Amino acid sequence: MCRGTALLILCVIAILTTLSLLIGCSDGGSQPGFVNTSISDPAPCSTPTGPYSAVWVTVTDVQIHNSSTGQWMDLTKGMAPTQVNLLASANTECFLAMLGSKTELEAGTYEQIRIMLAATNANLQLTTDNGCGKGNAPMNCVVAPGGTYPLLLSSEDKNGIKIPSGQIAGRAFVVAAGQTKDLDIDFNTCASIVVQGTGQFRLKPVLHAGEVELNSAVNGKVVDANNNNLPVNGGTTVVALEAPDKTGVDRVVLSTTTDANGAFALCPVPPGTYDLVAVAIDKNRIQYATTVITGVQAGTVVGNVPVFSDSAPALISGTVSTSGTSGEDVLLSALQSVNNGAFTFTVPSAELAAATQTLMAAPSAPYSLSLPGVSPAITAFGTPMSYSQSLGATYTVDAQTLPLGVQVCSSGTEVQSASSFNVKPGDMVQNVGLGFTGCTAPPPQ
Repeated sequence: MCRGTALLILCVIAILTTLSLLIGCSDGGSQPGFVNTSISDPAPCSTPTGPYSAVWVTVTDVQIHNSSTGQWMDLTKGMAPTQVNLLASANTECFLAMLGSKTELEAGTYEQIRIMLAATNANLQLTTDNGCGKGNAPMNCVVAPGGTYPLLLSSEDKNGIKIPSGQIAGRAFVVAAGQTKDLDIDFNTCASIVVQGTGQFRLKPVLHAGEVELNSAVNGKVVDANNNNLPVNGGTTVVALEAPDKTGVDRVVLSTTTDANGAFALCPVPPGTYDLVAVAIDKNRIQYATTVITGVQAGTVVGNVPVFSDSAPALISGTVSTSGTSGEDVLLSALQSVNNGAFTFTVPSAELAAATQTLMAAPSAPYSLSLPGVSPAITAFGTPMSYSQSLGATYTVDAQTLPLGVQVCSSGTEVQSASSFNVKPGDMVQNVGLGFTGCTAPPPQ
């Protein structure tokens, strides 16, 4: 008990001092958070359905940008150069490799990530045997049926691969005081490899990042609804998770192919709600209608995903061109619109075993898209599928310059075909051109 004026004043001072210390200790800025950094890639372009058996890259560092302080912070302090096969089978936690574990990081909001790669011709001491070969083998390479080829870099060894906020789930990675967060960097390897006219392979990275949880997989099984829910007979089935961009168009976040039994797993998936899109073509080139299940959450077992057979696929082909001082790399997609344009999503090409294509338009590049010529089957997750097929599907061909979100052409970062196309099974639409104008070399990332 404080008695007397002098003692009362001393007590008040002591209480205020104690409160000040308590407030100071609870300040989020005075206590760091911790980050585990991993890398993943559920890639549909690996053999036997795709053209590559391995894509090796050597990571030397990963950094993250604090939007408040403007500083780049190191997420992989002390990491030796680490080689990762982007097409390897992931471990039970979905990841290809852990790059950093419990790295101390100032609490705050981070809106950019940068991945540093070793120069392809560097001579570095790796933590494992070089997957590209012995002796003076490259640090980064592609393994294809014809052999092992160096993977050329643009500026990723000097400036790093930058992941802007638009390619981070939730547009930012937030770390609170005392928290431990799991950050995953997901390569879209299939869209990141550009085959040049000389036959050389070049990396043009397409990737996303975000907070993940170990139980974040989305898995299920694609079945033939017209054949007693058995797996599709041979061929290829592509499954994609998609989320709307700022214009409302569903863009691919992750994609994969099913195994021989129709099973698939997409992981790790950042928290959120997605649309699942499945497309199949069987060994006799019978095309299946696109199936879309909306409202799928991370960590969901979706069960059977039915697809409904059609007949011959519809084909749309043409060229993507660039005019200016340099050719550009572009990401090509087929967008399908339904409900009078109220819902637009990306349709993978099962024949190419890919959800998107990367083309080097220098100054032009041909493309060909194999697509269902019938209406899609659409339902909300948890609702039984009811499908009445009608002939005709409406597509728009879409191209985005790489890196995504960086304007290198005066015509913008995205162009679409001048009109949409309503195609039926077996239709062939040719000479569909998409053109970028006023293009320059992209700035260093």
